[in-house]
Amino acid sequence: MVFPLSFTEFLHFKNLTFDLDAINYVADEKAELLKALDEYLKYGALPEIVLADEDRKIEIAHSYYQTVIRRDIIERHKIKNEEAIKAVLRLLLNSTSYSISKVYNTLKSLNYEIGKTTLQHYLSYIENSYFMISLPIFSYKIKDQMQYARKVYFIDSVFINAISTKFSKDQGRLYENIVAVELCRKKAENPLLDFYYWKNSRHEEVDFVVKNGTEIEQLIQVCYDISEVDTKKRELRILVKASKELRCSKLLVITEDYEAKEQFKGTKIEFVPLWKWLVSAKSMK
Repeated sequence: MVFPLSFTEFLHFKNLTFDLDAINYVADEKAELLKALDEYLKYGALPEIVLADEDRKIEIAHSYYQTVIRRDIIERHKIKNEEAIKAVLRLLLNSTSYSISKVYNTLKSLNYEIGKTTLQHYLSYIENSYFMISLPIFSYKIKDQMQYARKVYFIDSVFINAISTKFSKDQGRLYENIVAVELCRKKAENPLLDFYYWKNSRHEEVDFVVKNGTEIEQLIQVCYDISEVDTKKRELRILVKASKELRCSKLLVITEDYEAKEQFKGTKIEFVPLWKWLVSAKSMK
């Protein structure tokens, strides 16, 4: 898999350097770093797009997208029903998760003639093109992993912004997508790593379960805005529930700009801003 630039590589591409140890005490540098992170989230990290003028970035993203569809999916797999697979891609770009049944029923309601087996092939082709990343639910039963909906992410956040038809900016989704890509980058370095999401019978979720070999190493919740007291309590309560069920004590909440180490119901939880997690060599240690 060829990854877009990491955030550190992105900063080097932009010729931006920061004293990360002192950045919380230098307002101008902090503002510049957060501005760079916002660009990284909005326009992604494909080198050609990073170096392009702002008014051409979305145009280039559309060109990349069309190349992926045409060369890496349709032509490679000799797909005849081009409109159907384009519809599948549009559905995925506008979703945070998918199941075969849900996608199948949606396509059927839109009068696309496609069988479930063909749909499974299409989803496999999309993922094998390295355009999409899908995350299974954490379960010790393979049947559950196959049966339950999979979370969906994309190799670069620019595709969510440029191709998705949603009109409002979903910063939380972009944060989660960036974390998913970074975790996949770590997996490329350490093949023993695997990633899942956790969900219980009450539909409460933890975004990422990090498994290293046979051990559950870390639980990660991505929470862009942690300022609301009720939101914070809810997210921490769910994280602690998962911690007890999975017997994992290393808990992390990735935020916009909140950093702390706290106790919640007797459990230690670390809060780290996204930018710091991305540039830290210790983010997965």
